Amino acid sequence: MDTSNPRNPLFQQDLFLCILDGLVEVVAPDSETSVPRLALASLAQTCRGFSEPSLDRLWSKLDSLEPLIRCFVTVLDEERAKTPPSPAEWAVIHRYSHRIRELTIEGRFTLFFLRATSLHPSLLVPNLRALRWHPYCNHFPRSQPGFSIIFIHRLLSPSLVPLNVTLSDSDDVTFHSFLANYPFLCSNLKSVVINNIGGNEQTSNTIINALSQAITYHKRLERLTISAPINDVALMHVAMSPKVKKLSLVLHPVRSNLHRVCIPSEITPFRNVEELSLEVWDVYHVTTLLRNQDQMFRSVWLCYYSLPTTKAVSALLTALVSRHRARSLRSLTLSPDPLDVERQHFTPVASNESTMRHHISYDTLRPLSSLCHLRELFIDLCHWLSIDDDDLVSLTRNWPFLHALQLNCEREYVYDHPWRSAKYIPFNGLLSLLGCCPDLRRLSLPLDARMVPVDTGDIVCNPSLIYLHFFESPISHAHSVQDFLTLHFPSVAQVWFSFKLSPGEVDVEIELYNALWDTVNSHLYEIHYKDDSDS
Repeated sequence: MDTSNPRNPLFQQDLFLCILDGLVEVVAPDSETSVPRLALASLAQTCRGFSEPSLDRLWSKLDSLEPLIRCFVTVLDEERAKTPPSPAEWAVIHRYSHRIRELTIEGRFTLFFLRATSLHPSLLVPNLRALRWHPYCNHFPRSQPGFSIIFIHRLLSPSLVPLNVTLSDSDDVTFHSFLANYPFLCSNLKSVVINNIGGNEQTSNTIINALSQAITYHKRLERLTISAPINDVALMHVAMSPKVKKLSLVLHPVRSNLHRVCIPSEITPFRNVEELSLEVWDVYHVTTLLRNQDQMFRSVWLCYYSLPTTKAVSALLTALVSRHRARSLRSLTLSPDPLDVERQHFTPVASNESTMRHHISYDTLRPLSSLCHLRELFIDLCHWLSIDDDDLVSLTRNWPFLHALQLNCEREYVYDHPWRSAKYIPFNGLLSLLGCCPDLRRLSLPLDARMVPVDTGDIVCNPSLIYLHFFESPISHAHSVQDFLTLHFPSVAQVWFSFKLSPGEVDVEIELYNALWDTVNSHLYEIHYKDDSDS
């Protein structure tokens, strides 16, 4: 490109490159016929000056290697993809492969092609900076031979910065080969995500140790996400890393050898971590890792597998909400096993026991009231939740920036209906909540919808709230509830509701509540979609 005339901005190469970068930003990697992608292809054929920068950006991000294969194959089929390229075809590959910066591996033709080129001495994509390897997601069973992770070595190089890999426990030897070599082949990694589709309970000790050993080799990581258990050595290494800012780990082997890492109180783990996500057997383990200072978390997500007592929950929240974190924490999630394997680790408790050991009240949640910059709070404790409207106001009065709130109780693990024996939030509590949290957009909590307040003239309205979910919430008058919701939450077109029943259990009262909530949703649907149906 001629840049000899500095007075005309159209002749400036930097401006042209900015225009190309703008086209790249709106191009989806799987949209070969999108207008921006076609524009880049046209520019590449316009002149020699436009060709190289346009090709660089056209090839920079791919969701498979099929575009590369199509450069020298007229008909793409499995047999052709399995055939090793000829010298002439390798020349075509080298012309474009060095331009690829981001690559996703999923499709079967890409895997066939990797196998066909596995004996070539040079790297297939020498300048690759980001790799997502998920070949098991859609196309192949884990046990199918010939598609093991050994072919990922054709794509590993020191230029990689983020690496996102899905592994299978059935890989055996190749699995261990990858874990033993990738930290050295990709010495500049800053982000590592390893997903284990075999499942945590199926993860063998040898795989846990191999994965943990690989983690200890990383010195520059800023983000680490591992969806398989790791051992204590790896946990200690990551916890003391000075550079990790985003961390997601599984700290339970779902076996008897539970983690009991003892870090002295004068040593602060997770010092620079901003986003912390942990799956643990019991919440006590997390409590022992928390310090009063130098842990400025912005987001905390905790998953537990053993039903904690009220005392354990209270200790966790007290330790979590220190004076220093009260201003930094923006998002907090506390929930049971996300895999939801029928909550097999939980044991139902009798109502008299739950009153003492599994009863969540305002006193338990009180430490959270000091989180003055909280944006999201998701509490799913599977406990007997008992708070009223005054408790809700006391809890939320310091959360003016809150966008999402979930307080969930489930009758599945405590006998008796909560609304028959515990304090419950009435509709007046919702109106008070709107005054405390004016920016609320998502709300999930147990509600006593049997008493609908009469309009006093001062209408409190939140048009920003679009999602309502009421857990175990009794109701008496569907039309009154519908009128109340339409008046105060005009953007809500549907109310989600749920009642837990054991298999084979029949409860006439709950069936009536379900029918009434269905009636509420029918009226809301008619109101919100009336104009569309008329047109």
